[in-house]
Amino acid sequence: MTNDITEYVVDEAKRIEDMDSYEQLEPLEVKVECSLDGTVREIVCVLTVGGPHVEVNVTNGTVTGYWGGDSHTTHVNNDSVLDVAHDSYKRQFEA
Repeated sequence: MTNDITEYVVDEAKRIEDMDSYEQLEPLEVKVECSLDGTVREIVCVLTVGGPHVEVNVTNGTVTGYWGGDSHTTHVNNDSVLDVAHDSYKRQFEA
């Protein structure tokens, strides 16, 4: 694999666009940002770490990757899967 974060992020976004279920994300970690009153503001799923580090923001529908000082962000066109992921992780957090 080459150190081309743009290609890697675009490929990951295409993979997510082809998903039928958010469970196919298989995140290593789910990060939830909330306000002091407990309102969920943002949910980010960490997909890979190290080289490269890739995250999908299920709240705003973006994939971002970092590798060797480079970074790239692209939009994901699969709102139905990301909306279900957001709602599911939000419910888990609030429980």
